[in-house]
Amino acid sequence: MKKLSTLILVTLISAGMAFAQSNEASTTVNGNGNDSEVVQVGTSNDADVDQLGNDNEANATQFGNMNIANILQGGFGGDGVQSNNATATIYQSGGTNEATINQRQGFSSGTAASEHSITQLGDANEALFTTFNGGNSGEITQDGVDNYARGQQSSGPDNDIQISQAGLDNHFDADQLVSQGSSVDGSQNGADNIAETTQRGSDNSIVSAQNGSDNSVEAFQEGSGNFAEFYQNGVNNEARVDRQQGDDNSADIYQQGINNNSSQWVVGNGNSVDQSQDGDNNRQRVEVTGSGNEYEVDQAGYNNRTYVNSRGTSPGSNSLNAFNSSLDITQSGAHNLISGSMGGDNNSLTIDQNGSGNIVTGGLGFWDAGGFNIEGDGNTAAITQGGNDHSAILNMFGNGNSASISQHN
Repeated sequence: MKKLSTLILVTLISAGMAFAQSNEASTTVNGNGNDSEVVQVGTSNDADVDQLGNDNEANATQFGNMNIANILQGGFGGDGVQSNNATATIYQSGGTNEATINQRQGFSSGTAASEHSITQLGDANEALFTTFNGGNSGEITQDGVDNYARGQQSSGPDNDIQISQAGLDNHFDADQLVSQGSSVDGSQNGADNIAETTQRGSDNSIVSAQNGSDNSVEAFQEGSGNFAEFYQNGVNNEARVDRQQGDDNSADIYQQGINNNSSQWVVGNGNSVDQSQDGDNNRQRVEVTGSGNEYEVDQAGYNNRTYVNSRGTSPGSNSLNAFNSSLDITQSGAHNLISGSMGGDNNSLTIDQNGSGNIVTGGLGFWDAGGFNIEGDGNTAAITQGGNDHSAILNMFGNGNSASISQHN
């Protein structure tokens, strides 16, 4: 049976006209070649669209205040599954808007193609889409204050989530569940933004850009060929790659401002880590273990700190070390500090500090490494300090190691 439902509801206000403006629209469609459309103009609007099977499409457009739009498309959660070639679009303009898109498949006999989109303009918006399979995609755009956006998705072939929020107190969370061929591209512009992303699987990618103050971002990736990149500009920003576990992964963090923190935990082989900070009173920490990894850090400013651990203490296992890996650390400015430890064989450490009062040492409340310690065989270390009032402590233990410290004005 084929059921087609199109609902258009419009409420207007103009001179000489008055309408009650308690609008409410609901359409339930169960069958093939489904189509549904709701348009409401006014205040206190509510729209609900339910579709279960095949060729689905649903659009809800609401103008005004206190709008809520839900599009489901599929039986959800349990054995009801279905939805098939779904498209859902919600557009809302006003204040205190809420939008939800749930789509499905994962089987009631598949046929990929999913597409979701939420656009909300106004204040106190909230957006969510959940997709449990199909050839997923997504897009959430919110412009205003106190926005929240989520995401999710499951084991589809080509998952995609893009989230863009501009304003104050925004929070986006994109999970992508089990994930496959997944990508997250999020951007937040404002203050007090938080972004959390979790990806599992392979060939995942994260790009997150935050511009403002008091921003925080966190990522978890598991698998091979993953990519994480974060840009933050402002004050008191924090970026953390909570775990990248696998091979041939890449993680880059770029921060500009003061009192920023970045940390990464990378476990595996052939991984690349790049952290860059420009400003004052910034902190960096990296945990890298495995073989053939590259770690590069660049700090410019005053009173910055870098700590490196490649010998498997927390959060890794004590049995983990680094092999055939390189660590390059550059600091320019004044009163900067580097400390850390490496364990393993055939690694190289290069430290370059330029300015005045820069040190390679431990203590000062910056974790527990006493200078820079290297333990293993066939390792090389080179420390170069240019300027005035520098000091460096380098300890190496093992066989066939080489070390050099150069200090000059």
